[in-house]
Amino acid sequence: YKTIKKMIMPLYTSLSVDLTITSTFLPILCGGTIKTYKEIFNPSIFKKIINDPEINVIKGTPTHFSFITNNKNVNNKEILIIGGEQLTVNMCEKLTDVLGESCKIVNEYGPTETTVGCTYYTYNKNCKNVVPIGKPIFNTKVLVYDNKIIREENKIGELLVSGDSVFNGYLGIDNNCFIEIDNEKYYKTGDTVYIKDNNLYYVERIDSQV
Repeated sequence: YKTIKKMIMPLYTSLSVDLTITSTFLPILCGGTIKTYKEIFNPSIFKKIINDPEINVIKGTPTHFSFITNNKNVNNKEILIIGGEQLTVNMCEKLTDVLGESCKIVNEYGPTETTVGCTYYTYNKNCKNVVPIGKPIFNTKVLVYDNKIIREENKIGELLVSGDSVFNGYLGIDNNCFIEIDNEKYYKTGDTVYIKDNNLYYVERIDSQV
């Protein structure tokens, strides 16, 4: 996510929201700046953020960024990091129409239990209908699993995640959300995916955990 210009990201969510991890640590690690807003978060604050010419990197959901598609005056945005909901090609096309092709749109997938983002995909015009969630980040392994490891394309299974950023378990309850494969502990995300062209595609949620 390192940018050509000095990264300036908005901090507009509570510290209890996992999105905040990206909005704080990413600019610090890249030698950038965190810009805070005194107002309590509401939709009008996000409109203010996307129109702020100083802000050049933003993380949010597709719902957040729908404000951009209805605003023709947004500029100076280098990277949009989008997660939390399924990202469609239609949404990316609308964002590109407003921001131009120089703005990088990154589809990031990752539950809170994997310390937020664990896979990513940079949108391009070859995408059709739905944008993949892509490949695992550094120090992360992923498997598609349905009673056995699935390696073939277009076969749906549960996404398992292992790596340095995966949490150790929930406090005070049975941690049956893990499975051990080849002496390595994987987190069972409760999300189903399939592999196509060496990228992961999100399908749906299979458990009731929110």
